[in-house]
Amino acid sequence: MVAAVAEREIDAISAQNLELLVSFYADHVDLLDKGIVSNQTVRENLQQHFDRWPITKWKLGGRVDVKPLSASRYQLSFAVTFDVANPAANRRIVGTANETRIVIIDAAGDAKIVQQREKIIGSRRLENASSPAQ
Repeated sequence: MVAAVAEREIDAISAQNLELLVSFYADHVDLLDKGIVSNQTVRENLQQHFDRWPITKWKLGGRVDVKPLSASRYQLSFAVTFDVANPAANRRIVGTANETRIVIIDAAGDAKIVQQREKIIGSRRLENASSPAQ
C-alpha cells in the first residue's frame, strides 16, 4: 500500500535510520526548497538534520491521504507532530508540519520518493531541553 511509505518514513526518522531513509528516495529528488538533487544530497541533508537534532521523534498526525496522479505516480499528504532535541546545546523544539510526497512505483514494484515538501504549521522552543518522551 502506498500510504505505508509515509508510515515507514516516520518510523525511520524517529529511529534515525539513515540507510533505510535514503532507500526510500529515488536517484534524483525534488527536495524541499533545494530543487532536483541526487540521492547523495538527500543523505547529506538527513545527516545534517540528525547531527543538529540527535533526538528526533515524529508521529503521524492523522491519516495519510493518497491521490493517484497516474498509473504509477501518487501524491501523499499527511500531518506530523515532531519533537526534536539537542541536549548538548540545551535546545528542544516541538511542533506540527504538513508533509507532501510524490511517490513513483518503479519497475521492480518499489515505491520511491521523487518529491518532498514540508510546511511547518506551528512550532515552539521549550526552555527545558530534556529528551522527548518515548
